[in-house]
Amino acid sequence: MTSQEFSELYDEFWKHVYWICFHVLKNEELATDAAQDVFCQKWKVIASYDSTLGGFKNWLTHNVYHHCIDVLRRRGRRPEEQLHPEEDVQFEPSATRQTEWRIVLNEAMRQLSDEEKLVLKLRRVEGFTLQETSAMMGLSTSQVRTLQDNALRKLRDWLADAGIETDDAD
Repeated sequence: MTSQEFSELYDEFWKHVYWICFHVLKNEELATDAAQDVFCQKWKVIASYDSTLGGFKNWLTHNVYHHCIDVLRRRGRRPEEQLHPEEDVQFEPSATRQTEWRIVLNEAMRQLSDEEKLVLKLRRVEGFTLQETSAMMGLSTSQVRTLQDNALRKLRDWLADAGIETDDAD
C-alpha cells in the first residue's frame, strides 16, 4: 500500500476512529493521541491486513477499541468524565422540545457503560452486523446482543420517565 492510499484511508476513517477513542477514553486529548497512535501502528502493519477475513473498517475498529482499553490499563484508571457531553448524541428531537429532549437523552447516554455506547454506535449508527460487532469487540454475539438490549431498554426507560414517547420497535 502506498502512502497516498494510506492517506486516503486516514481521511476516510479519522472521524470513526476518533469517535471510538473519545467514547472509550472520555478525554479529547487522550482520544486524539490514541487515534493518531492507532493510525501510526496500522501503517507499520498494514501488510498484515487480510481482506478475506473481513472489511478494513472492521479490522481497524477492532484494533482501535483494544488500543483504547490498553491506554486505560496503562493509565490504571477508569475513563474521565466527558468534557462535552452534548456531543454524545446526534439525536435531533422536534424543535418545540429540542432542548429538553437533548438534556434527557444526553443524561441517559451518560448512564450507559462504555461498552453499551460502543455497541449502539457500531450496530445502530455504523450498521455493523451482530457478528461483525462481536468480532470487533472481542465478545460473543450473545454478549453484544445483551449489551445492545440493555442499552436500548435503559434509554427507553429514561425517555419514558421524562415523558418522551418512544417507538418500541428496535
